[in-house]
Amino acid sequence: MNRFLSPLQISFLVFALLFSFNPTARVFASDSALSEQDVADYVEFDDDTWWEYEITNVSYGGKISYRAVEIDNDGTGSTGYIEDNIYYLSEYKGESFDEPYVAFDLEGYSQEISEDAYLAYGINEEEWGEVGDVTHSCEYTLESDQSVEMDDGEAYEGTGILAECSLEFKILEAVEGLSSLTGSTIEFALESHYIEGLGLVSFKSIATVDGAFLGQVSSQLLSTSLLEDAWFSDVEVESKNFAAIDYLYDEGVLTGYSDRTFKPNNTVNRAELLKILVEGQGATPDEDSYKNCFPDVGTDWYAKYVCYAKEKGWVSGYDDGFFRPADSVNKVEALKMLLNSQDIEINSDASTSFEDVSDSEWFAPYIATAEERGILEENGSSFYPDDDRTRAGIAEELYRVLVYSEDLISF
Repeated sequence: MNRFLSPLQISFLVFALLFSFNPTARVFASDSALSEQDVADYVEFDDDTWWEYEITNVSYGGKISYRAVEIDNDGTGSTGYIEDNIYYLSEYKGESFDEPYVAFDLEGYSQEISEDAYLAYGINEEEWGEVGDVTHSCEYTLESDQSVEMDDGEAYEGTGILAECSLEFKILEAVEGLSSLTGSTIEFALESHYIEGLGLVSFKSIATVDGAFLGQVSSQLLSTSLLEDAWFSDVEVESKNFAAIDYLYDEGVLTGYSDRTFKPNNTVNRAELLKILVEGQGATPDEDSYKNCFPDVGTDWYAKYVCYAKEKGWVSGYDDGFFRPADSVNKVEALKMLLNSQDIEINSDASTSFEDVSDSEWFAPYIATAEERGILEENGSSFYPDDDRTRAGIAEELYRVLVYSEDLISF
């Protein structure tokens, strides 16, 4: 039966629960000290706070691991408020609920999930079919002196809360392709660890269909802006591109300037871009072997990168035979080079959602492929393909290619 469900459906449900702070919980406080905790210390942080997780998805399709960054407030798309030490969720991805739902209540709360709140739990009836009997229950336990080790080896200690939850719903009439699931009960057993002042640090969910194993998703906190220090003076920890720039700097792919600036808004030229892409692949071309591959590319510092890229088929130059290494690169040219450098298969049948990108344009398949893989940071109605690609922009796209899976769930 579980062969009909995709890892994408499993992950979407799990992440919706994970990053909406486990809405609607029935809590059985097993430790009286829970009543002394402040919910805000575990779930409410300054705007633009981000957390980077390693996500592992295990299902009948195999095992995949990737990194993902969750940004507070704007990143989750939810709106909530705290009243009488209870966190309420009132809006999710632009959809307002008929009544606020409890998202975190250490004193105990029980509430049946109504249809208008299904999406807050990742239950999309267009994907699953008609569902009902949706229930969610949690038991919270206080854990003293908990610690978590970051990706850089730094440890953080604090009071912890363990949330053991269960989400269950019945498929009343499944969509075509999942017809065998009609009448089945889907259950997610969730275990989350929160640390005071740090938020969610680890998570595990096991999915079953009528008691049979379906899949498992887990996450572990790798880094957070709450603990990070910025290396570059002009890239703040709160910057939306900080995680990407910081990761690529640590890997030796990106370097800054002698004054410890990165100049994230500067545009990149064709030579600079290829240096980033070649080093992002982990290649170290020999300067004696890679030179003189274009009339305007001889033995300069960038020659080994350009000539290596030409040999690999990433670039071919212009009709006049020149490469023009000092020319700036627009967004679609940079994207094509990026996807070629990582041997990503281009989906020629895919369509993009951007209103300023016609399917007839040569670059449309590249944008559509990157969009469906979660590589692009643009999420509005326009892509602005002719704009120059900035250093921060290419860092973000390369980072997503290197550490995200094509099964990425955007949250």
